[in-house]
Amino acid sequence: MASYVPVFHQLGTEPVKTFDESLFALRAYWLAEHGEYLNNFKEFPNGPSATNLKTPLFSGVQALSFLLLGYTEFALRLPVALMVLAIFFLMYVSGKYIVDPVYGWASILVLLASWGFFHAHAARTGAHDVPLSFFLLLSAWSLYRYVEAPSRKWLWMVALATWAAMMTKGVAGAFWLPAFAVYLSIQQGWRPLLADKQAWLAMGTVLLLLVGYYAYREWDFPGFLAQLWKGELGGHYLRTHDGHDSPALWYVQRLATVRYSYWVWWLPLSWVMMLLPAMRPLRNWLLLMNLASLSQLLIISSSATKLEWYDVPMYAPMAMSIGAIFWLVWKKAILVLTDKTWIRSVVVLGLVVAIWLPAYVPIFQKNLRSEYLDYPGERFGGLMKQGARIFPDLKEYTLFYSQFSTHCLFYRMVYNDHKGYDITRKRVMSELETGEVVMICEPAIWEALQHDFIIEPLTSKDGCYLAKLVARLPLPD
Repeated sequence: MASYVPVFHQLGTEPVKTFDESLFALRAYWLAEHGEYLNNFKEFPNGPSATNLKTPLFSGVQALSFLLLGYTEFALRLPVALMVLAIFFLMYVSGKYIVDPVYGWASILVLLASWGFFHAHAARTGAHDVPLSFFLLLSAWSLYRYVEAPSRKWLWMVALATWAAMMTKGVAGAFWLPAFAVYLSIQQGWRPLLADKQAWLAMGTVLLLLVGYYAYREWDFPGFLAQLWKGELGGHYLRTHDGHDSPALWYVQRLATVRYSYWVWWLPLSWVMMLLPAMRPLRNWLLLMNLASLSQLLIISSSATKLEWYDVPMYAPMAMSIGAIFWLVWKKAILVLTDKTWIRSVVVLGLVVAIWLPAYVPIFQKNLRSEYLDYPGERFGGLMKQGARIFPDLKEYTLFYSQFSTHCLFYRMVYNDHKGYDITRKRVMSELETGEVVMICEPAIWEALQHDFIIEPLTSKDGCYLAKLVARLPLPD
């Protein structure tokens, strides 16, 4: 119940976001339309070359969703929303296995009340940071199970989940590997691991699949590896990209003041509580969760390019660290109030009201209604839907936007290919002609048009206008 509004409410209402979400939408659209699951959308029609540097695993899942549900915002975002539920399920399973279900539920509630997890690029979007988070958490859980009771099943699960993480978002899928190495050292797990032939086979299989994929991409699109270096490690990690430079402690500051401000101060308490005798059943798991968060934080903090959503994989392990505090409180309450079930219920309800609700309510309120007006370039989708309802016979018009826009391209492809439209795209005002119907979302362009044309407004939404250019105004004397 508590997850419905943050995860699913009005999931398909907002138009696709400009920049990354619309690019992911285009990738999935291209895969669904052309079935080129390894090529993965290389070129913008009538635009610049923009080979897709990201690995395509989850784009394939979104392509399947498009094929089943249609080319809609809901179909794009539903697979990510389901991955949120998968993370919740994995947290519950791990909590139940290690101690009891209460620990899993407590951790889920903390994640459900984590602001940064229900923000840009995370839950409720078509971006791939949540699927990445799931595969990383699955790899950590599999490693924990393998170290606790060595089984080749869990060894292969570590390998498979790591492969899936890297095939979802490239090198970011390897950001927890340093934590895994430290954990194995602390748990003295390296010697049995390296002595197991299956371990070498699993690692070799993952490397072979990853190297094979990148080798195929280079063969299919010569120069791909150079672009990968320029766009990923060389372009983002070693150099600042698009002005996104910040101090080394920027992620710590953002977590402390905005993205995790309510819970971040509980983390030191969870670290200290790891030392308590009552925490012994959870100690190894909490150690791995803290190492995973720290590994992610150190790597993204040392990157020259810093973007907020690089911290998304940290939220699940941080929630499991803090959830342990509430589990311990519950355990003590059971011991003290063994024969007083109703009092235990009151205690639990009091904790929820006093501690959890203040963190959850802002997230609930934020997602009760859609707010997508970040950029003019991502408002076209909403007006296109409105225009289709009001003017069902208006099938030909021009999207005018002076900048490059994957948002515009996605909607044009969907409307032209599947809804019988003939929507063109222009970026230079001198190309506009008398009698043309145009859709405009830039205030400065709309104002400039009114100086050049007699305009017949047709409909508007969120600062965007659909209008007919009736006639040119005479030039001033």
